[in-house]
Amino acid sequence: MEQHGPEVWDFEADVVVVGSGAGGLCSALSVNAAGHRALVIEKGSTLGGASVVSGGVIWVPNNRLMREHGIPDDEESGYTYLRSLIKTSGLATSDARIRAFLHWGPETLDFVASEGVALQLCVGYSDYDDDQPGGVPLGRAVEPRVIDERSLGTWRNRLPRQKGVMRLAIQAADVPDLSRVGRTWASLWTGARVLARSVGWRLVGRRPVAAGRALVTGLLSAYLARGGELWMETSMTDIVMDEGRAVGVTVNREGRTVRVKARFGIILAAGGFAKNAELRERFQQAPTSIHWTSVPDGDTGDALEIVMRLGALTEVLDDSWWMPSTVLPDGRPQFLIAERAKPHCLIVDGSGRRYFNEAQSYARTGQEMYRHHRDVSCIPSWFIMDAQHRARYSWGTHLPRQTPRTWFDSGYMTKADSLDELARRIGLDPVQVCATVERFNYLAARGKDEDYAKGERAYDRWYGDPRVRPNPCLGTVSKAPFYAVKVYPGDVGTAGGLVTDDRGRVLTSPDTAIPGLYACGTSSASVMGYTYPGPGATIAPAMIFGRIAALDAVEAGSGNP
Repeated sequence: MEQHGPEVWDFEADVVVVGSGAGGLCSALSVNAAGHRALVIEKGSTLGGASVVSGGVIWVPNNRLMREHGIPDDEESGYTYLRSLIKTSGLATSDARIRAFLHWGPETLDFVASEGVALQLCVGYSDYDDDQPGGVPLGRAVEPRVIDERSLGTWRNRLPRQKGVMRLAIQAADVPDLSRVGRTWASLWTGARVLARSVGWRLVGRRPVAAGRALVTGLLSAYLARGGELWMETSMTDIVMDEGRAVGVTVNREGRTVRVKARFGIILAAGGFAKNAELRERFQQAPTSIHWTSVPDGDTGDALEIVMRLGALTEVLDDSWWMPSTVLPDGRPQFLIAERAKPHCLIVDGSGRRYFNEAQSYARTGQEMYRHHRDVSCIPSWFIMDAQHRARYSWGTHLPRQTPRTWFDSGYMTKADSLDELARRIGLDPVQVCATVERFNYLAARGKDEDYAKGERAYDRWYGDPRVRPNPCLGTVSKAPFYAVKVYPGDVGTAGGLVTDDRGRVLTSPDTAIPGLYACGTSSASVMGYTYPGPGATIAPAMIFGRIAALDAVEAGSGNP
């Protein structure tokens, strides 16, 4: 680490924030709103990190919007729920950190709303384990309202480009209906509403954006309105230490080294290491691949490696925020979320057997894949569906019945007139596959999955088909032709990172923090540990601990010369 005196600084700020995702922007906004000066540095050419391409959902127990909708909750219920799920002990999941998350969560939402970031409750978007103590079936998820991208001015050109259906202003609460469009009146209404706001806004010169893009747009607009400064294509190359305290950073900007003094502190919101093949091989479970992750290319763990050299503690480096995915013919991963919860499909391992509830949360599905793979090859697994599924439900961004020829020609999707033939074509035991489907169809006909409880939780049913009764997630796989697609343990970022305390400070031992150095988001080990309690359980801690860190840095440093 570099050691420098005050005379060498090229630039000064009260707080330097590394990364422009939701956590970093919330940190920087908090600093400026407190009357001080933040500087955000972003190494990429586009803004928003993984947040901008996410669903933009924020999971916060006991938030104001829940009360406005008459959904009962309190901090203790949130604590009970989290503790019922977190089965491992660690510094990242300490009581102090969980309590800090729960206490500051509602305040953080109220703060960003007061700064102009409009939010709404995703009513019905259930906690992922709503059947556990403290779980809420109607959900604790909040998302940004649709916003006009033009509020960013010329900064909007720094957002990632969008193509095709991704240009539509689709919110998280719209996805269940859109995935079954045409099956219910509600789905038709939702589709019409999405088209109306997406096209209608553009007809009057506005540019509507939703989900993570709306969240980043709102936070950045608020930060810029507070006089915020942001340097693009600026990578942190080192942290400057002075007598054990982090006092600044060296960055590469426009091809030259710039030394930036951080008078109060440095907040690392630089993401994880999902796109670093070497770090994945070192820390993650096998098999792993940078080609299965959906995070931006800049998520390479630079900050993590720099701070680990300072002796910082780390936790949960072997886990990620799993998102079961297929890999399209062009090499892009595509999430499988709503598709798995629909009737007329199942997922099998390399032996041709089911091994989990297909409709369960994406994070748990990834963990199940790795756990099962230790005994039976299941990476990749196989998603098997029949003609009913392909005719009724969307597949990714493609509507029902839209099945490009290139999917078959490339081998991405396999099609056959019988299950026996399908199994042979994908290299599975046809006898076992037929037996598995026969058992599944027996359960589906009864409407109760006695093997893995598909459709029993409120979360399962959120993406199901309400026209299928008694279980909206179960339907027989019985109508030819049949289809199969490989499923990989994709992800939306790594879950582990630097261990921080309840004030967001980076720790080198359970009782020792590095003065002036903070971390949040996927730069830090998650307060959730190896669990994922509900939609938005990555963005929420990033924003909450980003705000906690900012306020602590301001309080601790504002008295310094």
